[in-house]
Amino acid sequence: MDSLLKLLADIEALAADRPLATPEIHEPNDYYGHAAVLKRYAGWPGEQAVKAVIEHSFAMFPQYVWDVDMQAELPGILVFSAERREYLRSVTTRRVEAVGPLISYAEPLVSLEEIEALRGELGRVLLAFPVHSTHHINADYNINLFCTEVLRMGREYDRVLVCLGWKDVLRGFGELYAAYGLTCVTAGHMYDPEFLPRLRTIISLSEMTVSSNFSSHVGYCILLGKPHALIDTDISFIAPSASIYQRDAVCMDAIKHQLDTPYFIEMLKPFQTYSTTITEEQTAVIHRCFGQDCLMTKEEMFALLDDFERAFVDQKQGIR
Repeated sequence: MDSLLKLLADIEALAADRPLATPEIHEPNDYYGHAAVLKRYAGWPGEQAVKAVIEHSFAMFPQYVWDVDMQAELPGILVFSAERREYLRSVTTRRVEAVGPLISYAEPLVSLEEIEALRGELGRVLLAFPVHSTHHINADYNINLFCTEVLRMGREYDRVLVCLGWKDVLRGFGELYAAYGLTCVTAGHMYDPEFLPRLRTIISLSEMTVSSNFSSHVGYCILLGKPHALIDTDISFIAPSASIYQRDAVCMDAIKHQLDTPYFIEMLKPFQTYSTTITEEQTAVIHRCFGQDCLMTKEEMFALLDDFERAFVDQKQGIR
């Protein structure tokens, strides 16, 4: 097995629990290494906190705002798309700016030449993303049915890779997938600053991608030129307490009860038909949700971070 694939498939080491080591005032900014990636891209000092909230996923449910983000005493919010920006501007007086999909600011772990060399070795790869658990919320689904469907689709490919979330590796899911003969990889722990570079590398290895839910990975796959299809799976979200469920999972539950509304039908339908090419309808959905037209140059990103830095100082000094 190629050394790069060995690295990505060392799921136990990559998913091992770890503390969050971050200079960020609002610690969720560095979930999945988002702040680290933006600062590296902009040439902003790594030890200097971003003085704005960074939403760590696109908002599939448009009216949902994470309370933890809104409670942060920072002068601004960074979001993916113009649609999300306009909604948040209607509910907060803080400055809200759209910066596009965060994975676009991350460099792969290795060079494009190394990725292409491994693609040549692996052949045509089907990459599957099961729904993932989070730090406090377990996502449960029928793994047997998911594996059966992935293996059926995988007959047209030379290899099938399954990208597991770090929490599900710790839950022992890797062994369950290995029992089906599937190779598991992971982008790593949510506190790993190399999460996005690793995820970009994993997606780059694929020919086709599939998943059991619509989340950031769908947009990232399309944006990196990889067709994507959804596999219908019944998912349950389990929390250790009602308060944690309300804080972290209520949005996911709300989505489950509104999947038959026009808004969600328009969003999900283009991905519910298996297509080995990216369709115009899929591109339109991803454009609206992920805002690739909002991407910034290095200079623009640095200037934006500097604006928030100045606003934060003014805020601390009581300047309005």
